[in-house]
Order: sequence, then C-alpha cells, then structure tokens
Amino acid sequence: MAVLLIRSGINGGGSTTTGKTGPVTQASTAATPPPGTTRRATTTLAGAFYAVGSGDTFGSISAKTGVPIAELERLNPGISSNSLQVGQRIRVK
Repeated sequence: MAVLLIRSGINGGGSTTTGKTGPVTQASTAATPPPGTTRRATTTLAGAFYAVGSGDTFGSISAKTGVPIAELERLNPGISSNSLQVGQRIRVK
C-alpha cells in the first residue's frame, strides 16, 4: 500500500511525471477476507498457492495446509519465512 501512496503522490511528496493523468483514485478490486477469516490455498494450472496472512510463517502455513515445511522451502526457493509479506502468494503444491 505504501508503494501506491508514494507512486500516486498522496504521500505529500509532490508529484512525479509518469505519463499518467493523476493519482490513483479507486480502491483496489482485490478481494480480501474479513478479519479473523482463515486464508485458503488456491489452485491454478501452475500449482496450488496460499495467500500469506498477518503473522504467517512457513510453520503456521504448514500446519494450515498440511504441506511439510521442507516442501514449502523447496517449492519457494529464495523466499525466507522471515520475509513473508501479507498478501504474498507462496506455492504449496
């Protein structure tokens, strides 16, 4: 969200010329579950993914999805459990 604020000029840092006509004025259309709702894995042709929630780690995701931590690490090379971001999609299958 901070990136949107900075890029749109809402953050008070002035405006930058990007070739667009103005700041972002519409809310995101991405669906977000209500607070306290359990996040679920989604399946696509490329595999199954899990949307990271607040406080999630590979350990908590493993417990929720049944996928061993070692498998999560193998499926997501270069992603550290310590650097997960809310909303980030990680592969679980």
